[in-house]
Amino acid sequence: MGFGFTYDIELNTEQPFIVELDLNEHNYQTLSGAIALKLERSESFKVATVAIHGHIGAMMKSGSDDQELVRDNLVEVTVDLVAANDTNGSGTIELEAGEQYIPFRIDLPHPNELPPTLINKLDTPYIDWKYEIHATLRRNYFFSSTRVVKHDLILRRPIGPTSDSDLTASIDRHGQYRSKLTAPGRLVLGQDRLLAKAELKARSKEFMIKEVDCAIIQLEDIDYVTKNAPAT
Repeated sequence: MGFGFTYDIELNTEQPFIVELDLNEHNYQTLSGAIALKLERSESFKVATVAIHGHIGAMMKSGSDDQELVRDNLVEVTVDLVAANDTNGSGTIELEAGEQYIPFRIDLPHPNELPPTLINKLDTPYIDWKYEIHATLRRNYFFSSTRVVKHDLILRRPIGPTSDSDLTASIDRHGQYRSKLTAPGRLVLGQDRLLAKAELKARSKEFMIKEVDCAIIQLEDIDYVTKNAPAT
């Protein structure tokens, strides 16, 4: 292994690194999981932390046609796992060789304060935001290096149904084809597939359809006011 150990982050979520935001206004959300290690020998760690980082970046006009990249932190939360697991007062975590797990719980700000992860790129390059979860370890001896494992973290906000009826989209190209796509208008939280129906009819015998792509897109308006707007 070279370093004597390998490790990764495991979260107790239904899908890896995808967090369904809890929209209950009275609830604060806590993520739980563990740092999963494979050790060639017994190890002692003096640094063991888990952190969630999130930022939003926007291009803002600072005068005339000049633009400035402005970044704000959306979330910056760190949990010290040494303090939580130091049972003998040595300031370290002692682990035996083999597969070991260091459990953790880490709090998120209230979901109403966090925009969900931007998965599809917007039509403008002027704004972006992302979240990451980091696990940092350092062994307990001089000149030991700090190692960090990172994963993108997707925060997903469920949107309740607005209608029980079906959603329908259609297009008719004269002399070419007619198409119609029908999908349920009601979603169940946690559902990641929809049973949709596509109907197509060629308008001409010479017109052939080679490929059909269907997409149902969830849109959400997000209002965000930067605290670091450049002076005008």
